[in-house]
Parts: sequence; C-alpha cells; structure tokens
Amino acid sequence: MGSFDPIVFHKCSNTPETRAIPTYIFVGSFTSLVSLGIVSVNFSTKICLFQMTFYWPISVYYEDTDAGGVVYHSNYLNFFERARTEWLKALGVSQTALLADDTAFVVKRAELEFRKAARFEQNLIVETKVIELKKASLVFHQRLVDHQGNCYCEGTVLVACVALSRMRPRAIPLNIVQEFDSAS
Repeated sequence: MGSFDPIVFHKCSNTPETRAIPTYIFVGSFTSLVSLGIVSVNFSTKICLFQMTFYWPISVYYEDTDAGGVVYHSNYLNFFERARTEWLKALGVSQTALLADDTAFVVKRAELEFRKAARFEQNLIVETKVIELKKASLVFHQRLVDHQGNCYCEGTVLVACVALSRMRPRAIPLNIVQEFDSAS
C-alpha cells in the first residue's frame, strides 16, 4: 500500500456556489493527518475519532431517478458507497488487493434520514467522515449536500471487515489500521 506523502491540499474556489464547501480538500496519506494533529486518535479504547471529512462529487443521472425526475430512495445508498470507495482509494487502499487476500468490507447496517428530494441533473457532494474504528469495523457518517450546504440525505453506515471465503468477521488488515493510527 503506497503513501501519498508529502501531503497535498487543493484550494477550492470561493464562488457563491462553493462557499458551503471547506476551503481545502485533503488529498494525501492519513498518517500525515495524524502527525499534523488534524486527526485525533484515542488509543486507550482503540476507537479513533476523525476530524477530517472526505468530499466526493455526485451528478444525478436519469438512471438514478424515478419517472418524476426524483432520485429513487435506494440510490442514496449507491452515492454513499461510491464515496466510501473513493475514500479508500484516496488512502491508497486497493480493493482488488484486499479481495486477493480474502478480505472485503461489507455493509452491516445503514440508517438513513431523507431530508429533501434530490433531482435529475443536480450536482451534489457526498461528505464522508469516519466516526468510529474498531478491530473489525468502521462507522461512517455521510451526508449528501448541494453547494449551498442544503442536506438531501444523511446517515450512518456500519461497515464490517470479513474473510470473504467464510463471510465471517476478521480484523481489519494491519496495513490499513496503520494508515489510521501509525502515530501510536
């Protein structure tokens, strides 16, 4: 698993359409965030509370909507899944390598609150934040928002690490955990 050091921040434009988005979006290694103090880790409980939010743009396509042009409810889960996948990629984690090692991440629980109907041709952003890390699971808080900060859907998703051949829980691989808490 590669590292993206040195850490790189990309400045977002400060137009009326993007004011709700933080000025900087992180692109780099999680280890660097820990060492810079952007992320806090509680080692006594082995639970990490992260202060970084990952942002992923989503365009609503016709295939995402019902006949009235409103996003079909199950597609919000698809949007959240895409953002979690891109978050893993940004950390340098290859899902292909994980699968070759008989490891997969599966959704164990998802709780969603629908706040506003997203519509065809909207450009939205999925905000993804890890709020808990345990030996064999992660809990994400995710929100689908527009450029003004209006929330369309939010929820928490519990993702478990499993041995794919048995579909039984297994510890998150050490190389991934080290991305989170290498400062210990």
